[in-house]
Amino acid sequence: EERDEVIVSVRASVKHAGILDTKDNCWDFFIDRVKENLHVVLCFSPEGGILRQRCREFPALLSSTVLDFFDAWHPDALVAVATSYLSDFPVATGEKESMAQHMAFVHGTVQAAGELLYETEGRKHYAPPKSFLDFISLFISMYRERSAH
Repeated sequence: EERDEVIVSVRASVKHAGILDTKDNCWDFFIDRVKENLHVVLCFSPEGGILRQRCREFPALLSSTVLDFFDAWHPDALVAVATSYLSDFPVATGEKESMAQHMAFVHGTVQAAGELLYETEGRKHYAPPKSFLDFISLFISMYRERSAH
């Protein structure tokens, strides 16, 4: 049923490409288009070995893929993100700026401590951007919870 809808929807493109518009040709044309144009983005944190475990469980994750490792966010970017998250926060503007600066400082300190841990103990600790976003969200939710009391 869905296959028939797909065949009907690509029939004009198949004809335009100069291919005989049989059901099989239309379906093959569709599959080829999907293979050419489908891109899947998966994001894994290297922390905790989950990436390694997933790659062992699903080896297809590594075939025909591109792995991008991202560097740490620039401190100005951290401040901008924190400022954005705090835009509706119920405090004075000057306090929001100070809070955003402090949140960026804390995240940078955690990253530096992770590097020191690696240098001294040989153990990796990651403080990815997701951790920073979680930190901001936790702060906001805790503030609202305590303000309600």
